[in-house]
Amino acid sequence: MKIFKWTSLSLILISSVLLLMYCKTENKPKKENTPPPVDYNAMLEGNWELATAYRNKEKVESLANTSFQFDGKETMVSNFNATSEEQTNTYEVERNMIKQTGQSKFTYLIKTVTDSTLTLITRYRGYNFELQLTKWAVDEEGNSVVQ
Repeated sequence: MKIFKWTSLSLILISSVLLLMYCKTENKPKKENTPPPVDYNAMLEGNWELATAYRNKEKVESLANTSFQFDGKETMVSNFNATSEEQTNTYEVERNMIKQTGQSKFTYLIKTVTDSTLTLITRYRGYNFELQLTKWAVDEEGNSVVQ
């Protein structure tokens, strides 16, 4: 009878220790090769002009002169609105979303961004838009130069 008690107690003790060890290793965050978070504000800063636009996955030519200017902090100028006139609005970036506030309110999903290209997705007046933009700068003579 004593042997049965000691055996049972030993098994319970060993399984408890093993369970605790398993739980400790299971809860540790796994170190994966995750890239650091993207600083979208820094990448957005500058002047962007529309290269190609899609409305509900069909190419649209009517938005040919669309442009965006981001100051990298909180102010943007864009003519993507009902009147196609330039408007200055505020914006904030949350993860990969641009939330525009002011005269025109939009939420853009940043699909891709590099140092020279930007693809935004938004919904406007019941349509899904994909805006593919290229970065540009102004040279000493005031001419637009694609970067």
